[in-house]
Amino acid sequence: MSLAGLILARELASDWMILAGLAFAGAACVVTLLLIFSSGTGATASAVIARCARHSQRPPAAERSTSQVKPSGASRAARARAAASAGK
Repeated sequence: MSLAGLILARELASDWMILAGLAFAGAACVVTLLLIFSSGTGATASAVIARCARHSQRPPAAERSTSQVKPSGASRAARARAAASAGK
């Protein structure tokens, strides 16, 4: 479609921003077609996404240092009540 538009409006072909936008849109279409119709590309994309998800997860609480673990609001309130009752 974009090539047909450039044939009809040849003066737009001299603008590099339009050509860059058409190239980007064309590349996005090719990637989308590959993801839909190519099982190898889909498997590769799935593996990359799974690897990214594994690296972006926080480690379990047992593996974090105590300085990274922040107490919840309930435990802060419990400490405040304990400190208040100890001060009486």
